[in-house]
Amino acid sequence: MVGLKPTYGRLGTRGIFPLSPSLDTPGPMARNVADCMALYLAMTGKHREIPAMWDRFPQGSVSLAGKRIGVLTSFFNEHLQPEVAAAQHRAQDVLVSLGADIVECDWQDATAARYAAGMISRIECAQVHRDLLYNAPHLMGEQLRRRVEIGALLPADTWFTANAARDRARASVAALYDEHQLDAILAPTTPVTAPLVGDETITYADGSSEDTGAALTRLTAPWNATGQPVFAIPAGLDDGGMPIGLSLVGRPDEEWALADLAHALEQAL
Repeated sequence: MVGLKPTYGRLGTRGIFPLSPSLDTPGPMARNVADCMALYLAMTGKHREIPAMWDRFPQGSVSLAGKRIGVLTSFFNEHLQPEVAAAQHRAQDVLVSLGADIVECDWQDATAARYAAGMISRIECAQVHRDLLYNAPHLMGEQLRRRVEIGALLPADTWFTANAARDRARASVAALYDEHQLDAILAPTTPVTAPLVGDETITYADGSSEDTGAALTRLTAPWNATGQPVFAIPAGLDDGGMPIGLSLVGRPDEEWALADLAHALEQAL
């Protein structure tokens, strides 16, 4: 499946039960990039434009000559399963074969963006579920209850501090795109292939381990903080037949330009 996380605020959240209103971003999932964009048009009320859209996404090889794709040299390349790292390298080679330039660069605020998103999410989630926590905690699963309890215990000024960190992260990643003239950034969607239901921890090749929930959100949380559009696309299977995902991250409000890149990579992969 292909997923699109549009720019934060592009799609309304009316009718969606909130988790963290400052971060919640609905978007379509479909079998390919073109279908995702058809759904995106429908969700934005532009369904009449769908018939004319298909010519934008031709089958076969698509040239990416002149496009500049960033590859981040830290954070997004730390504690990866070997199959995920190999999939990213294959995708980089594919992009080069299509004419794109791979630009190695570093976003030093990625860790801060991750934790800012985590703090904002926990505090706002606690507000959403506060009554349930106090009046009927037995109705909550253990993971949700822990999350809400942590958020409820955090001091109120943490929310303001986290949002200030979020603003700095947005500014620094925008500067990164401008400095290197990037059209998008390529990164793993998750550091691991899909875990099995019930797997509570992930173990990496160096012997370190990580809570499964933390692993599955570690590389997506920074983009939640910055609010940029992201396409997550399939990038093959590991030896056990479990899927691997890669993300293309675009500039704010440039969903269509990002879709062109994601479609080209999808076709070549």
